[in-house]
Amino acid sequence: MPEIAIRRLAPADVADYRRVRLEALKAEPENYGSTFEEESAKPKLVSEDPIEQQSPIHVVFGAFDGPELIGIMAYFREERRKLQHRGKVTQVYVAPSHRGQGIAKKLLRDLIDHAFSQPGLEILNLEVVDSNKAAVRVYESLGFKPYGLMEGYFKTERGYTAQQFMRLAKPTSDS
Repeated sequence: MPEIAIRRLAPADVADYRRVRLEALKAEPENYGSTFEEESAKPKLVSEDPIEQQSPIHVVFGAFDGPELIGIMAYFREERRKLQHRGKVTQVYVAPSHRGQGIAKKLLRDLIDHAFSQPGLEILNLEVVDSNKAAVRVYESLGFKPYGLMEGYFKTERGYTAQQFMRLAKPTSDS
C-alpha cells in the first residue's frame, strides 16, 4: 500500500476535488453548511477557481493514496485589512475507507504550516459540528481551543445541531 501523500491541489486536480467535495456533502450532510443538492447544481464549487489560479490566500490541500484523492481540507485568509490577521479552516473530509490513519491530522499540520508561514497571519479559526467528537479531538490535539458554542446552528430534517467554534493562535518565538 502506498504512503499517503499530502500536497496542495493543482489545477489538474479540480475534477477530483469536485468529486471528493460532493462525496463529503452527500455522505455526511450533517457536518456541512452546504448541501449536496445546492453544490452539485453549481457549475463551479467555491474552491475551484482558487485551485485553478493557485491563490495564495485560498488553498486546498489534498491527501492522496497513490493517484487517488481521498481527503481534502481548505484554508482561506480574510481579505479585508482589519481581518487579514485571521484565516479559516474549512471543507475537512477524509473518505471513510481511510479514516483512523491520522490523515486528517497530517492534512491539518500541513495547512497550519502553510497558513502560519504567511506574513501577518496570527489566528486560524474553524467551526465543527459539536457532535463530531472525532474531529474535535483532532483539532484539540493540534492546539485548537474552543471559544464558543452556538446551539441551533444548522437546521436539518433531523433537527438542529450545535456548532463549536475553535481557534489556534500562531506560536510565538518564545513559546
